[in-house]
Amino acid sequence: MSNIKLIPDLRNYIDMLREVDISKHLYLTRNGHGEYGILTMDEIDRLVRCRTACTIFSNL
Repeated sequence: MSNIKLIPDLRNYIDMLREVDISKHLYLTRNGHGEYGILTMDEIDRLVRCRTACTIFSNL
């Protein structure tokens, strides 16, 4: 499940970051539109590995 917060809510970023885990992403919006996403470091590492694998296989 994802959380959607407004960018001005970042004033309370410690509370917001406590809500982020592998199953709950945090999306930040500006003027009603998605602007940023906050992921855990494990998720970022997994995305980089997947992107690298896709790049290797697409070059074959």
